[in-house]
Amino acid sequence: MANKLVRFGLKNVHYAPEDEDDFGAIGQLLGAVQMTTSPEGDSNTFYADDGAYFVTETNNGYSGTLEVAATDDAFLTAVLGYAKDATSGLTYEATDAQPTPVALMFEIDGNVERQRVALYGVTFSRIETENNTKADSTEPDTVSLNFNAIGKEFTIGGSKHTVVKAHCTDSEEQHDAYDNFFTKVPKPGTAATGVGA
Repeated sequence: MANKLVRFGLKNVHYAPEDEDDFGAIGQLLGAVQMTTSPEGDSNTFYADDGAYFVTETNNGYSGTLEVAATDDAFLTAVLGYAKDATSGLTYEATDAQPTPVALMFEIDGNVERQRVALYGVTFSRIETENNTKADSTEPDTVSLNFNAIGKEFTIGGSKHTVVKAHCTDSEEQHDAYDNFFTKVPKPGTAATGVGA
């Protein structure tokens, strides 16, 4: 009898800036509250012989929102294009600041096995915030980070593929990939230890 699988939880959110060839230093974004992702793309049905004959799917990645307790200056400068002014000590957002695409990695739990997930080609929009006065009890405010994930090109088996999402579990077969997931950005077509094609 097959196991009934359920998923729950969100933790270990990490990010790594992307460039054309590789990834930069991995940072951690603490205080993950919730993440939603929605697939982007169209489904087109071709009709022939008086019925649906062929269906094509266009994968344009995902749009989503990541809700966190707060963002730190490391995230703001590495991902959203903020800058630090050594003279005044201020961290500031210029009107011409441009976000840096990142690999976004996170972990979800489950009743059978945990799963670690990577989204590639993720670009975050400017931050949405809400600040409320304290009342009888203090309820922390959160930060919402909207993003789009459009994928990144990898060489897999000698061919180039644009990959938008990858995951592994803590199963025996994927042990190395799971253990190394947050120490080096996982890249399809490359060995889990960071050695390979």
